[in-house]
Amino acid sequence: MAKGEMVMAIEDYFNTQFSTSTITSVPDGMGGQTEGVTIEFTFYGFADLISGSKNMVAAQFAEKATHILLCPIGTALKTKHLIADGVSKWRILNIDNPISRGHHLEVILEYIGVA
Repeated sequence: MAKGEMVMAIEDYFNTQFSTSTITSVPDGMGGQTEGVTIEFTFYGFADLISGSKNMVAAQFAEKATHILLCPIGTALKTKHLIADGVSKWRILNIDNPISRGHHLEVILEYIGVA
C-alpha cells in the first residue's frame, strides 16, 4: 500500500438495503391455510457471489450456497428468515460470526428467485 493511501473498513461496503421476511400460515376463510409473507425488519449489508476459495469456507453448504452476505454484528438474523434486496431473494443456510470477533456477520445464502 502506498503512503497516504486510504484503507476502507468493511462497514464502508454495507450500502445495500435488505429486508427479512418469514413465511407464515394464514387462514383462508374456508377452513384451510394459505402461506403468507411477513416483512420483519430491514438492514444494510453487502452480498457477493460465492466462487473459488469461498466455497471452501462454506464447504458443508457448497452444494446449495450461491452467495455470501456481510452485515453488522447486531443484525438479528435467524435461519428462518428469507432475505431480499428488491431484486433477488435468498434463503439463509448458515450464520457465522467469523473468528468470534464480534465485528460483522457472514451469512451463507441460497438463491431462490426474484424478489
